[in-house]
Amino acid sequence: MDNRPVVDGPSTSPERVVERFIDDVLNGGRPEAASDLVDNDLLRRRAAALRRSFDDLRVRIVRVVSQDAMVAVHLVATGTHTGRFQGGEPTGRAWSSTATAIFEVRRGRIVDFWLTWDMLDILDQLGLIVWAAEPGP
Repeated sequence: MDNRPVVDGPSTSPERVVERFIDDVLNGGRPEAASDLVDNDLLRRRAAALRRSFDDLRVRIVRVVSQDAMVAVHLVATGTHTGRFQGGEPTGRAWSSTATAIFEVRRGRIVDFWLTWDMLDILDQLGLIVWAAEPGP
């Protein structure tokens, strides 16, 4: 855990921290901004990997529900496959998917997260799945 002092206030409300993470790190393509917002190595690595794979990544918050330190967001994400992703070479194809994420925010920093999205659908949109042929009659 980072021991840097955090000034409490509207800019460090759990909702605002999550919004800043999405705006600055994911949409803004600034993985270095995560050092001020995130105390979770896995989240930092995944965010950087997404930006390397989809350099035009856009994540839009559709709905936010929060209680205390927990922030749940329903998202719509889009991007163009410009870098390796899940072992697949760039295809140049665009994709779009919804996702649900829950972030735990403590002392103005994201300390844990849970994320679900339809990875099979994303991989299919990118042309990275080879579907088996249907058996004949």
